[in-house]
Amino acid sequence: MRKALEDEFKHVEFPVSGKMSLASDLPSGPGTTFETDHISVSAMELATKAGSDLDFPYEDIEDLLDDSIGALEDEGFFEEDDYME
Repeated sequence: MRKALEDEFKHVEFPVSGKMSLASDLPSGPGTTFETDHISVSAMELATKAGSDLDFPYEDIEDLLDDSIGALEDEGFFEEDDYME
């Protein structure tokens, strides 16, 4: 999942101040989907399920990735090994 998030977050212009500015920078806006062989999550789902755990603003992609993965993991969204795919 980390690679899937990274592939879409690379389009984001940093720093990013909040969910709305993040969504507007994604290729398909809030409809952007992050997919692996086992998991699919839209940007809207990420914002809904994990958004309260994200600590905006983000200065770089690595911190956004770390917090996104951590938040999804905390929400029980995927198995432990899935986030590294």
